[in-house]
Amino acid sequence: MAELGREQARHWRLTHVALFQERIAQRQLALECTARQETAATVFCDRGLVDGLAYMRLVGAIPTAFVTAAVQSSRYDLIVLCDICLPFKPRVETGRTSDLQRAREIEASLVSTYHELGYEPLVLPAISPVEARAEVLLAELARRGTPARPR
Repeated sequence: MAELGREQARHWRLTHVALFQERIAQRQLALECTARQETAATVFCDRGLVDGLAYMRLVGAIPTAFVTAAVQSSRYDLIVLCDICLPFKPRVETGRTSDLQRAREIEASLVSTYHELGYEPLVLPAISPVEARAEVLLAELARRGTPARPR
Protein backbone atom coordinates (compact mmCIF):
# COMPACT_ATOMS: atom_id res chain seq x y z
CA MET A 1 0.00 0.00 0.00
CA ALA A 2 2.90 2.36 0.65
CA GLU A 3 3.71 2.34 -3.05
CA LEU A 4 0.31 3.88 -3.78
CA GLY A 5 0.94 7.08 -1.86
CA ARG A 6 -1.30 8.49 0.86
CA GLU A 7 -4.25 9.64 -1.26
CA GLN A 8 -4.40 6.59 -3.51
CA ALA A 9 -4.05 4.27 -0.51
CA ARG A 10 -6.90 6.10 1.24
CA HIS A 11 -9.05 5.77 -1.88
CA TRP A 12 -8.27 2.05 -2.10
CA ARG A 13 -9.14 1.52 1.59
CA LEU A 14 -12.47 3.31 1.16
CA THR A 15 -13.42 1.41 -1.99
CA HIS A 16 -12.24 -2.02 -0.80
CA VAL A 17 -13.33 -1.93 2.84
CA ALA A 18 -13.87 -5.66 3.36
CA LEU A 19 -10.58 -6.63 1.71
CA PHE A 20 -8.71 -3.92 3.64
CA GLN A 21 -10.20 -5.14 6.93
CA GLU A 22 -9.30 -8.71 6.01
CA ARG A 23 -5.68 -7.67 5.52
CA ILE A 24 -5.76 -5.93 8.89
CA ALA A 25 -7.27 -9.06 10.50
CA GLN A 26 -4.53 -11.24 9.00
CA ARG A 27 -1.88 -8.94 10.42
CA GLN A 28 -3.70 -8.69 13.76
CA LEU A 29 -3.86 -12.48 14.11
CA ALA A 30 -0.16 -12.80 13.31
CA LEU A 31 0.77 -10.14 15.87
CA GLU A 32 -1.44 -11.68 18.56
CA CYS A 33 0.01 -15.13 17.88
CA THR A 34 3.55 -13.76 18.16
CA ALA A 35 2.68 -11.98 21.42
CA ARG A 36 1.28 -15.19 22.94
CA GLN A 37 4.39 -17.12 21.94
CA GLU A 38 6.93 -14.55 23.08
CA THR A 39 5.59 -13.42 26.44
CA ALA A 40 3.48 -14.52 29.37
CA ALA A 41 2.90 -10.87 30.27
CA THR A 42 -0.35 -9.04 29.79
CA VAL A 43 -0.47 -7.67 26.25
CA PHE A 44 -2.49 -4.64 25.15
CA CYS A 45 -3.55 -4.32 21.53
CA ASP A 46 -4.46 -0.93 20.12
CA ARG A 47 -7.18 -2.57 18.04
CA GLY A 48 -8.77 -5.99 17.99
CA LEU A 49 -10.42 -8.17 15.39
CA VAL A 50 -13.88 -7.01 16.46
CA ASP A 51 -12.97 -3.40 15.63
CA GLY A 52 -12.70 -4.25 11.93
CA LEU A 53 -16.07 -6.00 12.03
CA ALA A 54 -17.65 -2.98 13.72
CA TYR A 55 -16.20 -0.67 11.09
CA MET A 56 -17.47 -2.85 8.25
CA ARG A 57 -20.93 -2.87 9.76
CA LEU A 58 -20.86 0.90 10.09
CA VAL A 59 -20.10 1.41 6.41
CA GLY A 60 -22.35 -1.39 5.18
CA ALA A 61 -19.55 -3.65 3.96
CA ILE A 62 -20.07 -7.40 4.05
CA PRO A 63 -17.38 -9.08 6.16
CA THR A 64 -15.28 -11.68 4.38
CA ALA A 65 -15.41 -15.31 5.53
CA PHE A 66 -11.89 -14.88 6.92
CA VAL A 67 -12.85 -11.92 9.11
CA THR A 68 -16.02 -13.64 10.33
CA ALA A 69 -14.11 -16.81 11.24
CA ALA A 70 -11.31 -14.86 12.92
CA VAL A 71 -13.74 -12.91 15.10
CA GLN A 72 -15.66 -16.07 16.04
CA SER A 73 -12.54 -18.04 16.94
CA SER A 74 -10.83 -15.35 19.02
CA ARG A 75 -11.67 -14.06 22.49
CA TYR A 76 -10.17 -11.21 24.46
CA ASP A 77 -9.90 -11.19 28.24
CA LEU A 78 -10.80 -7.53 28.51
CA ILE A 79 -11.96 -4.86 26.09
CA VAL A 80 -10.91 -1.33 26.94
CA LEU A 81 -12.58 1.55 25.15
CA CYS A 82 -10.93 4.93 25.58
CA ASP A 83 -13.46 7.76 25.70
CA ILE A 84 -12.83 10.37 23.02
CA CYS A 85 -10.66 13.20 24.31
CA LEU A 86 -11.88 16.72 23.71
CA PRO A 87 -11.00 18.93 22.05
CA PHE A 88 -10.95 16.41 19.23
CA LYS A 89 -7.83 16.58 17.06
CA PRO A 90 -8.27 15.38 13.46
CA ARG A 91 -4.56 14.40 13.05
CA VAL A 92 -4.91 14.07 9.27
CA GLU A 93 -1.15 13.63 8.98
CA THR A 94 -1.43 10.31 10.86
CA GLY A 95 -4.05 8.93 8.49
CA ARG A 96 -7.12 9.66 10.60
CA THR A 97 -10.05 10.30 8.27
CA SER A 98 -12.76 11.00 10.86
CA ASP A 99 -14.14 14.15 12.34
CA LEU A 100 -15.69 14.16 15.84
CA GLN A 101 -19.16 13.15 14.62
CA ARG A 102 -17.75 10.21 12.67
CA ALA A 103 -15.56 9.22 15.60
CA ARG A 104 -18.69 9.05 17.79
CA GLU A 105 -20.44 6.90 15.16
CA ILE A 106 -17.46 4.54 15.08
CA GLU A 107 -17.44 4.42 18.88
CA ALA A 108 -21.16 3.51 18.94
CA SER A 109 -20.60 0.76 16.37
CA LEU A 110 -17.70 -0.60 18.42
CA VAL A 111 -19.76 -0.70 21.61
CA SER A 112 -22.73 -2.32 19.84
CA THR A 113 -20.61 -4.96 18.14
CA TYR A 114 -18.67 -5.82 21.30
CA HIS A 115 -21.94 -6.15 23.26
CA GLU A 116 -23.42 -8.35 20.54
CA LEU A 117 -20.41 -10.67 20.85
CA GLY A 118 -20.77 -10.91 24.64
CA TYR A 119 -18.18 -8.39 25.76
CA GLU A 120 -18.70 -5.62 28.31
CA PRO A 121 -16.09 -2.98 27.44
CA LEU A 122 -14.36 -1.10 30.22
CA VAL A 123 -14.68 2.57 29.30
CA LEU A 124 -11.71 4.68 30.31
CA PRO A 125 -12.81 8.26 30.91
CA ALA A 126 -11.25 11.10 28.92
CA ILE A 127 -9.00 12.30 31.70
CA SER A 128 -5.58 13.89 31.55
CA PRO A 129 -2.77 13.23 31.77
CA VAL A 130 -2.65 9.87 30.02
CA GLU A 131 -1.02 8.44 33.15
CA ALA A 132 -4.33 9.02 34.97
CA ARG A 133 -6.07 6.80 32.41
CA ALA A 134 -3.38 4.20 32.91
CA GLU A 135 -4.01 4.25 36.66
CA VAL A 136 -7.74 3.59 36.11
CA LEU A 137 -6.85 0.65 33.88
CA LEU A 138 -4.25 -0.74 36.28
CA ALA A 139 -6.75 -0.51 39.15
CA GLU A 140 -9.31 -2.46 37.09
CA LEU A 141 -6.72 -5.11 36.23
CA ALA A 142 -5.84 -5.43 39.92
CA ARG A 143 -9.53 -5.71 40.81
CA ARG A 144 -9.89 -8.55 38.30
CA GLY A 145 -6.73 -10.24 39.54
CA THR A 146 -4.94 -9.75 36.23
CA PRO A 147 -1.26 -9.16 36.77
CA ALA A 148 0.02 -6.07 35.01
CA ARG A 149 3.71 -6.37 34.26
CA PRO A 150 5.07 -3.15 32.78
CA ARG A 151 7.89 -3.61 30.31
